[in-house]
Amino acid sequence: MANILIDGYNMMGIHHRDIKRAREEFLDLLNTYALHSGNKVVVIFDGYRGTARDIQGLQRGAIKVLYTPVGQKADDYIVDFVRSSNNEWIVVTSDNAITNEVWRTKSIPIDIDPFWDLLLSVRSGNLEDILDHIEELPLSAKKKRTLRKALSRL
Repeated sequence: MANILIDGYNMMGIHHRDIKRAREEFLDLLNTYALHSGNKVVVIFDGYRGTARDIQGLQRGAIKVLYTPVGQKADDYIVDFVRSSNNEWIVVTSDNAITNEVWRTKSIPIDIDPFWDLLLSVRSGNLEDILDHIEELPLSAKKKRTLRKALSRL
């Protein structure tokens, strides 16, 4: 079982006609994946423009959803979370600053594109080989091996 931490708005995007509906559909898709894979899935959204003074969390089916407190961006929370965790996390984001910081920990960053492919293949019931995406990434051979290993656990 893998621990997966997802940069919520980075992965789902913010340009939606109805962002609440888009977020609900995205969370439904993640829940389907979590139920199918058995992996622990935590998704973090920016809540820093809200009014909550503490991290807001809720269990939604098989996934945990967190909203950052007022004044804290999800990016900062994600970096702090993996730095302080005793567990290895697979961090799904396309944010370069988060990716660079995650590589400095025992966790592994994965770009959103191969993870989207995985989510959509689970939803369609047609699991496809997403490992091909790794060869296209501008990473060292060691990082590509690490990514292949992490993706094979998803």
